[in-house]
Order: sequence, then structure tokens, then C-alpha cells
Amino acid sequence: MAGKEYIQMLRMFDFYVEEIDEEKISSYPCDVDVAIFHPAFYAIPRATQYIKSCNKKIILGAFDVADTSAISRISIQLLNQLFDFVVVPSVFAQSVFYTSGTTIPVFVVNHPYREELFNKCEKEIPTGKGLNILFFLLHSGYRKGADILAEALKILSKEGINFTLIIKRLSFLDPFLSLLKQFPHIEIEEFLDVPCLGELYRKVDVLALPSRGGGFERPGLEALAVGTPVVAPAYGSWTEYIPVQLLAIVEKFEKVFKDNPVHIGLGPRADPADFAEKLMEAPKIDISRHVARIRERFKLENIAITQMARVANYILGLLAKK
Repeated sequence: MAGKEYIQMLRMFDFYVEEIDEEKISSYPCDVDVAIFHPAFYAIPRATQYIKSCNKKIILGAFDVADTSAISRISIQLLNQLFDFVVVPSVFAQSVFYTSGTTIPVFVVNHPYREELFNKCEKEIPTGKGLNILFFLLHSGYRKGADILAEALKILSKEGINFTLIIKRLSFLDPFLSLLKQFPHIEIEEFLDVPCLGELYRKVDVLALPSRGGGFERPGLEALAVGTPVVAPAYGSWTEYIPVQLLAIVEKFEKVFKDNPVHIGLGPRADPADFAEKLMEAPKIDISRHVARIRERFKLENIAITQMARVANYILGLLAKK
């Protein structure tokens, strides 16, 4: 989805952009000036094959993220050799790319919130008793910090706090789901369009975002955009849009993936006690001024003007040198 919004921004600068499936790139004609791959690292074999078959200079760009504090040396070497530039969604990701050895330009283009969040939802969104805490468990339960959230919820339970965990998930069952089902909860498996996601954000009291890693974690941004507070660790890409008073102490840093060949670094483990306290306090904090700034800064048109414009100008500069 974010890749499509990047494409939408590029079209705002009068680029003609054609979208094709990466798996079909080998049969695509070579009469292009620029090819942008998304994601970068896992597309490297096909991108290399395509460039060799074309036997001409094509400007290559990439959209990607940094899910941990470091990217493997071989991945960065291949990135530097093949691509002319890369676009990432956060300053955090940009820093990881550069500290991992990237020598090509790394541009930051934030993910925008979607305006459809403010449209009317045609479904009834369920909520429970007490403090309604929303958590997205769509995939990657460990990286998303489901176990950390479970520890924080145990603390709330021991303190006698009345709460309901709202779990937004997909049809398949994440292995970490069982950790969360021991608490009062409501599972939402059905597909929610963007207006209904907006309604979901509005009906809960707080979004729990205990992630160990992630390139941006847009649910956090979109929850804030509609006015719902978000609690997350005080390290990572989300610190670029979440108010500091909602950031939980980082207990330690730990490995995010066991065997990922690209994202090899560490991520934050939020202190469960501090996370629990901030979940309780978040709804009491006035974030209205921060929300107003978020809505302005992360509007698609504004991101295009302030950030994607730099990418467009760089591409035009490369084209002028061909």
C-alpha cells in the first residue's frame, strides 16, 4: 500500500509510472528510463537479471525499510552495486542504511495517513468494558511485541484495572495469539476498509505498539491522526511521530529475527511495567495539539511537496546526465 502511495506522489510530478509484478520483469521491454523495485533486497536477483538482459543504462531505484538497527554487509554491498538510490519511510531507517554502509543516496519519504480514515464506516465496531486497548496482530507476533504486551497486561490485571484487549488479526492464527487470549478480549478477524479502521481507532482508548522493530508502523500514525493515543518503546521509527510522554522506557535491546539474511540488528524491548503505566495514563493526556500537527505534516500532498520532490529532482538530474 505504501508503495502505491509513493507511486501516486511521483505521478504528481508528471512522471509516467507503470506498475508491473516483479515476477514478470524478465519479460518486460527495456524501453524504460527508470525502474524502481519494491522491496529492494528481495528483488535484487530479478533486478540484476533484468538489467543484464537489457544491456543499457537504466536508472534503478528502490523502496524499502529497516526493520532492525542494522542491515547485513552483503545486502548493502549488493544494494550499492545495483541501485542508484533508495527511498525509506523514516529518518530511523535512513540512519540504519547509512550506518550499515550504504553509499548511494537514501531519501526519506514518510508514509502518509489515509484521508479515508475520516469517512463514515458502515459496520458496527465492537468494544468491551473498561479501558479498551487496541493491538494489531496481523503477522510477526514476536517482532510486534505481543509477548511484551502480555506482560504489561498481567501487571494491569494484578492492579485490578478493568480493561478489554481489542485484537485486530487475520484469518490465520499467529502463535502469539494464545498469550493474549488469557485476558478479557475481543478478536476482530473480518476485513475492515479504511473508514472502518478509522472508526476502530476512534472507539478504543489507546493503541498498544510494543514493537521490537519496523520501518514505520503506520497504525501508530493513523491512530494518532484520528486522535487516539499510542504507547510504544522510546526507540524506533515511531518516535518520529508519537509524543514523547507516550514513549515507554526501553528495558534492553535484543535480536529481532533469528535467521533473517537482511535485517540482522537489534530492537527495543519496552519495560512492561512502564508500558502498562503508560497504557493507563495515555487516555488522560491531552494530545490535541500534537494531533493537529500530525494531520498537517503527514498529509500525502505535504509529504509529496516536502520529501518526494527531492526524489523527483534527483531522478531528473540523473536523466539529464544520460
